[in-house]
Amino acid sequence: MPKLKLTKTVADAARAETVPYELRDTIIPGFLLKVTPTGRKIFMVAYVANNGQRRKPAIGRFGEITVEQARGIAQDWLADVRKGKDPSVERSVARQAPTVKELFERFMSEYSEGRNKPSTVKSNRGYGKRHIIPILGHLKVPAVTRADISDLMKRMSKADKRKPGALGPAQDVQLGGGLGSAP
Repeated sequence: MPKLKLTKTVADAARAETVPYELRDTIIPGFLLKVTPTGRKIFMVAYVANNGQRRKPAIGRFGEITVEQARGIAQDWLADVRKGKDPSVERSVARQAPTVKELFERFMSEYSEGRNKPSTVKSNRGYGKRHIIPILGHLKVPAVTRADISDLMKRMSKADKRKPGALGPAQDVQLGGGLGSAP
């Protein structure tokens, strides 16, 4: 494992061999470039987590991010490790978080269907299909912000005002008659 200052020139010059190898940076301990037999070049950072486990998560591919960008990310991750965090575990947990669509389906099956009247379940499912899933369904739940919810509520409010019958059958009833009207 040669140690040298990782630069664009060094990364460009790295050639694929029959076995993967690593080029380690002399500036940031733990920052490295892994070169695979297929020629793929991946920036990584090696560290030991507080629980004693050795980790070596990928930062990104050379070409998609620059050496300096990868070095900055490696510095941030190593700073997090010194603070007692584990960036590898945090990324894994974030990837496993459900999307809004998945959470909505879970809410419907595990909560609403068992506790609500059929008409309420139908109404909830309709709101989900028309509003929640198209707007927020693709987002991971931890990524949803107050602004996202506010925007969703505004859109739902506008949609309800445009749609006839959205507020119930009483909205569409037109009153007639009264004093002075023809029979």
